[in-house]
Amino acid sequence: MPGMDGFALLESIKLSKHPVPVIFITAYETQELLERVNAGGAAGFFSKPVDDARLLALIGEILLK
Repeated sequence: MPGMDGFALLESIKLSKHPVPVIFITAYETQELLERVNAGGAAGFFSKPVDDARLLALIGEILLK
């Protein structure tokens, strides 16, 4: 995403009139990244390769809220 990283996008979405849940997916998982994702209020965090069943379960939970 030119000019913006995932955390900037998350903040922008949170400030919008109609915020939506954000799920982070990364190939470079670190403890610091996980802490930033949690502190930022993301709905979820997955490292690659993504566990499809867990991702679909989280999406299902989000949709039921």
